[in-house]
Amino acid sequence: SGVLNNLGYALLAAKKPERALAIHERSLALREQLAGPDSLDAANAAGGVGLALLDLGRNEAARHSLERALAIRLANEGRPEDLAEVRFGLARALD
Repeated sequence: SGVLNNLGYALLAAKKPERALAIHERSLALREQLAGPDSLDAANAAGGVGLALLDLGRNEAARHSLERALAIRLANEGRPEDLAEVRFGLARALD
């Protein structure tokens, strides 16, 4: 599912948020199943879902995914750069 997550981010960079969302949602489902719903792997995928939703203008749904990613990362002492990415996404969702 790491490959899926990377593909989702590449699709976001290529300005293809619909396809990115589908890939990140698939990655999230796999990561929840394999590593658990409160794992850093799940947080990474939830963050990708949130960023794709932001690019689609679905800010409320994005906020929920990004809040979940942030909570998991805080509980698991996630990397500072990952926390910053999620916090920046949340700021965009609230704008």
